[in-house]
Amino acid sequence: MYTSKTKSSPKSHRGLPCATAACLNVLLLVATASSRADTFVWQPYCGPWNLDWHTHCDGGWCDPNTYAYVNNWGRGSCYPNYPALPGSGDDVLIGAGGTSWLGGAASIHALVCDGVLDLKYGSILITSVPAVINGHIQYSGGGTQATTLTVMPGAYLDVVSGGLLDGGLLINQGLARKLAGDGLVVRNNAELRNEGTFELHDHNAIVFYDNSTLRNTGVIRRLTDSGVFDIRVAQLDLSGGVEVYTGTLMFTSCQGTSSAALSIDPNCTLSFSGGDVTLLPATTVTGTGVLQIVNPGVVHIQPSLSIANLSAEGGSFEMVGTTTCTTSLFMRLGGLYGTGQTIIAPGASWTVDTGWCDIWRHTVTNHGSATWTGPFINTISSGSVINNTGTIDVPGGCRWGWSDPPTEPRPVVNNSGTFRGSDGASMNGIAFHNTGLVHVPAGVLELDPYTQTAGETRIDAGACLWAVNQTPVQLQGGRLTGRGCVYYGAVQNTGGTVAPGSADSAGTLTFHSGYTQAADGTLEIDLGGTDPGEYDRLVISYAVAYLDGALRLRLIDGFHPIVGQSFVVLTAFYGTAGQFTSVTGPGRYTASYPGTEVIVTVLNGPGDLNCDGAVDFDDINPFVLALSDPAGYAQQYPNCDILTGDCDADGDVDFDDINPFVALLSG
Repeated sequence: MYTSKTKSSPKSHRGLPCATAACLNVLLLVATASSRADTFVWQPYCGPWNLDWHTHCDGGWCDPNTYAYVNNWGRGSCYPNYPALPGSGDDVLIGAGGTSWLGGAASIHALVCDGVLDLKYGSILITSVPAVINGHIQYSGGGTQATTLTVMPGAYLDVVSGGLLDGGLLINQGLARKLAGDGLVVRNNAELRNEGTFELHDHNAIVFYDNSTLRNTGVIRRLTDSGVFDIRVAQLDLSGGVEVYTGTLMFTSCQGTSSAALSIDPNCTLSFSGGDVTLLPATTVTGTGVLQIVNPGVVHIQPSLSIANLSAEGGSFEMVGTTTCTTSLFMRLGGLYGTGQTIIAPGASWTVDTGWCDIWRHTVTNHGSATWTGPFINTISSGSVINNTGTIDVPGGCRWGWSDPPTEPRPVVNNSGTFRGSDGASMNGIAFHNTGLVHVPAGVLELDPYTQTAGETRIDAGACLWAVNQTPVQLQGGRLTGRGCVYYGAVQNTGGTVAPGSADSAGTLTFHSGYTQAADGTLEIDLGGTDPGEYDRLVISYAVAYLDGALRLRLIDGFHPIVGQSFVVLTAFYGTAGQFTSVTGPGRYTASYPGTEVIVTVLNGPGDLNCDGAVDFDDINPFVLALSDPAGYAQQYPNCDILTGDCDADGDVDFDDINPFVALLSG
């Protein structure tokens, strides 16, 4: 590789002053090894009487004790008696233990560095034979141009004060380190290829221009500094390991693919800011740190992955497989889309913070605990599904809306867990199906359209469930309870139970837009006394109540009604249409429908099993018959309701009613 050329004899220049540009345009090559036969020794000296000593020669750059071993550099000089920089036909060898720095621009034929090559504020162009670093190369403000430079296994590459890779290919098979100082610039379609270890120690950047590429088959490791290290505008091809041990490793406006083993330590972040990056099926993610997308950009996740913490802050994740968040999913100004699914595992959290977020043709399944806050309108597109088996709290008025034209099918929320919304929380235009608990503790929750087939809808005092587009609230099963209101949308009870108040406390429930109860529907009223507020009441304001099905009465607070007592259990502003087909409860009752009211009157109280209007010893035998032979009781007392024997008001007649029956007899 190295060819012997015409030599000039060694020259000594001790005591000569430095020329104006001499110290910036000299390549010092220092070695402790013996001089080769094809080298000469250069020993410059800079004195303090010369201005260049102050501007260029300080800090040991022109140390009088510095020696250099070079090949064929005696062809000319930039100052009398000074050797020129190497030319394009020259070979450069830095011996083991030697040190060289470059302050200007040098074009050489070939380079082998077994010592230390320090590139200071200049650049080196290897024109023919690739450069090989067996020792140590250091970028201290300088760089390399359009060449192939290989840092061999066991060798080192350090960037300490910035540097430039200007075209060509830099291959690291050893240990590369980005240390404190300015960043590294990679441009002119250059490629930085890491086949060894690349350590990122500070909080600076590597900036790629002109379609330059970062290719990693080794390990890129972020460590030491707690700040952000930024890799910008790179064409990415990551198939090795990416490890984040401290702080944040950010890929900004990068394009490309990764099949890497991504490892993110606790309290650390691997972030993609803008750009478009695809995690290929071979990708793995380990550690409990955060995988993040920020600013407009997309990370496509093709494999099914388990990720501890996922964060979409301004960008979007596209899921093709199933992505499971084992600790948290965080969304602020970000989105989720794709044909795959995002799962929030049991015990994990899902936070939607202030901002415009999107779920676009995607499925999210929450088994954990979700909190959605912020007054801004987020969007859910057609084809999207939210499945909730855990808990979703919407305390801050977070609003989700349907983003697609009316001709498209609505997105869907399936709630079999707990969904709690208040303060203007909204799922407007999204088909909401409930089989769990929907709770409105305060303010307003907008659900439109809303269908319940099981479970419970609970509306606390002062709160309202709003159907803003006047779509009826479909109660096909389960219970609708509370002391609040349903507004704008009429309640259509085709198979559920409307139960004002709570389980053991009476209250008034108001429907502002009408009520229809079909044959399989039930209105359940608790009776705890004869005064208003001691028993339940359903109020239908500004509408008609259309009645059918069952009216079921329950006794609470130890109350036992007596014959002749009456209760106004329903009022309708525009009156009622139809009647309940059955009125049941502990005792025997009748319902009347005068004007705008439904009034329940006691015919026989609990314990009056022979229906003679009194609870006395004549009821003992009928009570025993009701316990032992319900069919025989119905035959012998056809005008009585067996539930007059339900003395503990639990909805059936059994041995638990014996002691309450005895108490009624003795009382």
